[in-house]
Amino acid sequence: MSTRVITLFCLSVILSFSATALDSKAIFAELDKDGNGMLSEGEAYEDAMLYKNFEQIDKDHSGQISYAEFKLFIQ
Repeated sequence: MSTRVITLFCLSVILSFSATALDSKAIFAELDKDGNGMLSEGEAYEDAMLYKNFEQIDKDHSGQISYAEFKLFIQ
């Protein structure tokens, strides 16, 4: 395999991960109706899977889901 093909493959993988990160940020921002950087149980209600698993996702038991907790959940 040529160096160019390997480079293009690596670039596509990096862009894929970046797109996923951007998508997760966009989804989180859309759910975060009050814009405080956290998802309340009420905000999580917009997504059935998120709401159903709210307590498991909220690792620090703060009653809210941070972006870090959200990101772990969707991975």
